[in-house]
Amino acid sequence: MELELTEYNRRSFPVKVAEVTFKNVDAVAKWCKGKVDTETTKILGGAETELPVVKLQGQGEDKGKELIARLGYFVVESKNRFRVYKAPQFHAAFEAKIEEGFEITKGEHPLNGEEALVEHKTSISEEEREDAEHHDNSSIDGQETVMVNLGGQNLL
Repeated sequence: MELELTEYNRRSFPVKVAEVTFKNVDAVAKWCKGKVDTETTKILGGAETELPVVKLQGQGEDKGKELIARLGYFVVESKNRFRVYKAPQFHAAFEAKIEEGFEITKGEHPLNGEEALVEHKTSISEEEREDAEHHDNSSIDGQETVMVNLGGQNLL
């Protein structure tokens, strides 16, 4: 007897997401019930600097662990639970929700060619989606690179 296989698509589910940045680190910590702390990070030339991180308590399978969301990481909420993802992991597992709708504009009636109000389906184009995607800041060897601006001087 030959096994008959059927293809299914995995169901997707909505999540809320925040990428950790210098500007929103306090707001992310408040949202995920974490705390802001700092972490010593080496920059180009061997110098060290303190960068903000969000520390939160793991939930579910991560219960009892302290999760650290560094700059450029993503904090994801699903069913009142929070998880932390590095950029490459996040982009491999999630895609932006595409908003579709309708807009009404003046245009040509499709049947008689006279001026009329015309309803158009709208959505985000592939080009707009690509422009909105976050750029992965990991190097080939998996080491992370963070751009830091200290006093108008960019240091890696």
